Amino acid sequence: MYKIRKAGYKDIGTLVKFGKQLNSFEYIFAQDFHKLDTNSNKKFVEYFRRHMRKRSSMILVAEYNGKPIGYLAAKIQKRSSIYKLNRVVELLDIFVCTEHRKSGVGTRMINFAIRQYSRRGFSHVVLFVLSKNKNALRFYRSLGFREFVKEMYRKA
Repeated sequence: MYKIRKAGYKDIGTLVKFGKQLNSFEYIFAQDFHKLDTNSNKKFVEYFRRHMRKRSSMILVAEYNGKPIGYLAAKIQKRSSIYKLNRVVELLDIFVCTEHRKSGVGTRMINFAIRQYSRRGFSHVVLFVLSKNKNALRFYRSLGFREFVKEMYRKA
């Protein structure tokens, strides 16, 4: 049975493992941006701890029969005060172990996060996805996300 819950400090080891798995998948699409630093373990730990401490952030863990099989990281993103909509929810990371993909657990994590932030008055959610990750693009579109910006890069 699947369960979604807020992460605790006891989950950090698992979250680091999942974060590295997510990064190795993203590395296939964008090697320049996803090559890990030699001190990445410590930095992953700091990343998860920082988001667990902040009221504006959320780390969720998905479990199957009590075993962690994925996570979601989200935070409140401030925009320029010139905009009426000057704070949005940003989904930072979403990871589900390969054998549990297409089970609905990713959808459940996203919906859980959106419900939590909606209760706090947030009405818009953004995320960034690699343009070559066609499966993720299809998944997010199926949840009602739509493309509205293209980010481009080049070497200096």
